[in-house]
Amino acid sequence: MKFGIINIFPPAHAALDNMRLAERLDFDTFWVTDSHVIWNECYSTLGWLVGQRRSDRLQLVSGAFGRTRMGEMGDDSGVAR
Repeated sequence: MKFGIINIFPPAHAALDNMRLAERLDFDTFWVTDSHVIWNECYSTLGWLVGQRRSDRLQLVSGAFGRTRMGEMGDDSGVAR
């Protein structure tokens, strides 16, 4: 079984604190949310966090979470790694 932490609406300092927690607890993944509408762009944060990692074991991933109902463009949920 694998475990991860999801960091929703991540200011960079909070994301770093949460990533350090994930490393200490030996979690497998650290998720940073992505939204083109309501949250900060996550890829610069992920790039910065890669340089801050203390272990290559922790996998950093972005998550793009879909709407609660389908719109005209369909379901946009998915995961980018």
